[in-house]
Amino acid sequence: FVYADTWRVMVHKWRSDTTFSHGLLILPMSIYLAWQTRATLRPIEIGVWWWGFVPLGFACSLWLLGTLVHVRVVEQAGFIAILQSLVLLVLVILFRPQGLLGRIEERTV
Repeated sequence: FVYADTWRVMVHKWRSDTTFSHGLLILPMSIYLAWQTRATLRPIEIGVWWWGFVPLGFACSLWLLGTLVHVRVVEQAGFIAILQSLVLLVLVILFRPQGLLGRIEERTV
């Protein structure tokens, strides 16, 4: 796992620094909210929004830059941006009908 060191450092920061301890609540809260809305999410097809590769590429570049120059805050920001970009890449189609992300025109290839 390429991001193991970044993940380890972030979890250590969340556990040792009270300023960032809320980071430990994000995953359980996200799972809880997804579980609460599972009936709404179940019938929706998951698709891929190909423009989502643009922010994913930027996020990977940011993480790589932070890793190469040994700047943890840039590395961690890149890692979080990667996770967000992956969600955007896969789940943007879920939110398009409700208009939460605006009207995204998708061309079929």
